[in-house]
Amino acid sequence: MELKIINIPWIDGIGFDDSELVEFCEIEDVINVGDNFFFHENRPYLTTLLQYRSKVNPSKKSYKKKIDHRALLDEDDKKLYDVLREWRSTRSISIGVPVYNLFDNKQLAKIARLKPETKKALGEIEGIGKGKLDNYSEDVFAIIINQREIKDGK
Repeated sequence: MELKIINIPWIDGIGFDDSELVEFCEIEDVINVGDNFFFHENRPYLTTLLQYRSKVNPSKKSYKKKIDHRALLDEDDKKLYDVLREWRSTRSISIGVPVYNLFDNKQLAKIARLKPETKKALGEIEGIGKGKLDNYSEDVFAIIINQREIKDGK
C-alpha cells in the first residue's frame, strides 16, 4: 500500500481544480481518502491524502498509463478542448514549434474545464508561465469567449 498527497489550490473565480485528483484516481486503485482544508500565504488549499495500491507493475517502472484528458470532460468542455487543440495545431505550424511547446493536452483540458478569464487564473494552471501567458493568452481568451457565445446562441 502506498500514500499520495495532493494539494489543490483555490483559484479565484473558479474554485478548487481537482483534475489532478481525478486523474490520479483514474490510474491507481484508491483504497482510502482523507482531506484537510488549510491556508498558506492567505490562499486556501484542500489537501488530500490517498492510500492506494499501484496498478503499475513495479518491475516495469517505465510504464505510464496514457490519460485521455478529453474523456474526463463534459460535452461542452469537450467542444472547447477540441477547438483549443485545433488552434494549437495551426499556431504551432505557423511558428514552427511542436504543439506541446504551446500547451500540452493536460493544460488544454484544464483550460477547457476552468475557462479562465484572466492571465492570473490562466497562469495558475500548472506549467503555464509568463512566456505562455505573454504569447498565447489573448488567443486562448478569444477562443473561450467565442465558444461561450456559440453555446449561448449569440
